[in-house]
Amino acid sequence: MDNQQAKIEEKDLAWFGGFLDGEGSFFMVRSNRGKFKANGEPVGGFSPSISVANTDFSILPIVIEIARKLELPYWVYDNTNNTRRKKKNKPSWTFKAQGLKRTQRWLKVMIPYLKAKRKQAELIYEYGLSRAEMPRNAPLTERQKEILDIFRNPHSPQRLNALKGTRTVYRTEWYSPTPSEMGGVAQK
Repeated sequence: MDNQQAKIEEKDLAWFGGFLDGEGSFFMVRSNRGKFKANGEPVGGFSPSISVANTDFSILPIVIEIARKLELPYWVYDNTNNTRRKKKNKPSWTFKAQGLKRTQRWLKVMIPYLKAKRKQAELIYEYGLSRAEMPRNAPLTERQKEILDIFRNPHSPQRLNALKGTRTVYRTEWYSPTPSEMGGVAQK
């Protein structure tokens, strides 16, 4: 255990790992979305992100306490008064770490405690390590492009092989299951 982890009990790390497995999302956010160079390369960078959204406000203080004890960066968004929230949706909160350095700090601590989303976390960690060693505007390496492709294309052979054996909830803007994938039942 390093110094940060010495401040927190192992059971709390295991609980938070399970919470991230069940409620968390690991994804890449693109800046300058929709803009491309003449050769088809995207303009701007990709930023790793870890996010947890939940409607149970009693859990939020526990999550914040763990992050503070570990001295990990985070951001909390409370959408209780969000005017864009549909009335049928419950008020919720989102706990987030975004950016190469921030997510690297989180993943270094949390990867050993993840099960279902461990491979996603490891890929984001690998991407972050490789980008951190490069100048800010350096072109993507072939491996970095592979990792981004795994997160962008849910049906790609690379994604299926990279995430084999995991249960993954895909972000809705990237993936919408067909009725046959949902067991033949169309969802409302």
